[in-house]
Amino acid sequence: MTTTTVQVKPKSFFLVPLGAAAALLTLGMLAGWTAAFGLSDRSAFLVLFALGFAMCAFSPLGAGAVYGWTNPRHLAGYLLGGLALVLSLGVLFNLPFAAVLSDRMAFIVLAGIMAVKIFIGALYPRR
Repeated sequence: MTTTTVQVKPKSFFLVPLGAAAALLTLGMLAGWTAAFGLSDRSAFLVLFALGFAMCAFSPLGAGAVYGWTNPRHLAGYLLGGLALVLSLGVLFNLPFAAVLSDRMAFIVLAGIMAVKIFIGALYPRR
C-alpha cells in the first residue's frame, strides 16, 4: 500500500476562514441582517474590501513569482484587482464616479468582482 502526501502551503490555510467570512458577510448584506449587527452598507463594503485584499494576498493570484507575472490568469486578476481597488478608493473618498453607486450597489459590485477572482484562482493547478 502506498500513500501520497500533498504539501499544503501554510498561507493557503487562511483562505478558507477568510472566504467563509466574506461569504457570510455577503449573505448577511443581501438578506438585510447586517443592520442588526450595527453595520452600515458603507462599513460592510469596507470590511468586504479588507477581506478581499487579504484573500488576494494569500491566493495563487498573489504568487506571481511562482506562476509567472505574465500568466493570463494573473493578468485577469491584476485587472480585476485594480478595478476593485479603484472602486474601493472611490467609495472611501466619495469620488464622483462612485457617488453614482449607492453603498449597497458598490458592495454587490465588489462581491461580484471577488467571485470572479475566486473562480480564476480556482483554475490554478494544485501542487
